[in-house]
Amino acid sequence: MFQINLVPEIKIEQEKLNRLNRYVTEIAIVVFMLLGVIIIMFLSVNFYQRQKVSSLNSKTEKIENELKAYNEIEETVNSLETGIKEIKELQLSEEKWSLFFQNLEKATPDDIRITSLSLSGDSATANLEGSSVESIDRFIKSFNAYRVEKSKTVNGEEVKYKEETALFNNLVVTGYSKNNEKYIFDAEFNFSKEQL
Repeated sequence: MFQINLVPEIKIEQEKLNRLNRYVTEIAIVVFMLLGVIIIMFLSVNFYQRQKVSSLNSKTEKIENELKAYNEIEETVNSLETGIKEIKELQLSEEKWSLFFQNLEKATPDDIRITSLSLSGDSATANLEGSSVESIDRFIKSFNAYRVEKSKTVNGEEVKYKEETALFNNLVVTGYSKNNEKYIFDAEFNFSKEQL
């Protein structure tokens, strides 16, 4: 059996070319469609990410604003705590200073009068008046021997005791002078705040 091709060769070539054009066109359309889908997906993802970033930024800003309020509250609380601590220290130091002056009065002999007292930390300088030279000696002995009297409860009873170390130490009398039957002298000494 023979086949005879009655279609001219140009027509065959043209049909092949048309088929090829159709395939290329279909492939181009599919590629353009895929490219369009990819571009749309890229733009969608990009838009979604921008929205997400914008949302996160607004949430972050909101949280930062809330934190500023908390920081202000925290600073206020810290300030209050510091103030309360300072007030407590002042209250405790007032008690100690009142105890200091009570003990200073007890340690000072009756014929000695303190005319001025300057305190700096745990040291003091005093200007004093006495009725005689012996007053100065009594002052020195009294200050060196003075012990703070304290009490504690033992078996339900209050027991009084004296501290082992002197409240006043390093006492130095820096000379004296006589003025109208009074002996004026200066004294420098240290004291132990812990004993008060």
